Amino acid sequence: MKKYIGIWAILMVSLSACHSKINNFTEVNRPPQIFPDYTDILIPPNIAPLNFNIKEIGTEYEARIYTNKAEQIVERSKSPSIHIDIDKWHKLLKKGIGSQLFIEVLVKAKDGQWQKFQTITNEIANERIDNHLAYRLINTGYVLWNSLGIYQRNLENFDEDPILENKSFEYGCLNCHSFCKNDPKEMMIHIRAIHGGTIISQNDKLTKVNTKSKYTLSAGVYPCWHPDGKHIAYSVNNIEQYFCTGETRIEVSDKSSDLVVYDIEKNTITTSPKVSTSSQENLPIYSLFIKYLPIIQKNSTITVVSVILL
Repeated sequence: MKKYIGIWAILMVSLSACHSKINNFTEVNRPPQIFPDYTDILIPPNIAPLNFNIKEIGTEYEARIYTNKAEQIVERSKSPSIHIDIDKWHKLLKKGIGSQLFIEVLVKAKDGQWQKFQTITNEIANERIDNHLAYRLINTGYVLWNSLGIYQRNLENFDEDPILENKSFEYGCLNCHSFCKNDPKEMMIHIRAIHGGTIISQNDKLTKVNTKSKYTLSAGVYPCWHPDGKHIAYSVNNIEQYFCTGETRIEVSDKSSDLVVYDIEKNTITTSPKVSTSSQENLPIYSLFIKYLPIIQKNSTITVVSVILL
């Protein structure tokens, strides 16, 4: 008897997971409102499921996602939040590379009648995207600044892992981080206050550099790598913060700023009057190297910086 009860329970669970197809509905002559607005977009074939919320009033919701009617992902929920099965999503995108992706949204009104909105049409790209993104997470900076970190996220799913968290070095400050040509093997991160300095990672070798000298306004601030991986341009800034009442709580301004170039191999900071003027240069970009690096190397002020191998 117990054997048959177990089989019956499994059968009931399986049947409850299935939804009967909605055949009776009224058509709404407009697209559904969803958030984020995944409408008329180009979708990378390796991106994580694009979950969304249906911003329509109802008691039950259904989303049908497909490239052709034969194979559909159907997600029905009492909640307006649509969470797409990750395995089915990747399988669908892989088969549909270069074709259109359709999303049909149905909403059950309070009177029990289903409504079907106009179909959302997107396109699946042929090209894949880089599978990781790096960023800093920080709460309200002027209140909870001591709990932060630099993290990486896998864009093919929802995995998030820390690159460096400030709880590992007495809750100092972490800020600007940058990669050379998006290569994770060549990266730099600034640390401020406690254990301050710039950490440079190249081919699994870590170096901590103090780029502040008596000739510069500050240590390096905003970075930009040269594609050769041997030079990093930095702004040096005299930054002040202003705390206010009302909706705008804080403003930041540069009283003065210049540009310098750090030579990783020589461990030197160099600059030139061409990039250190009263114009307050503060956002180095790649074109700086094309135009000014030969000038900086030829006619510059050289400062040796202190280096610690980690």
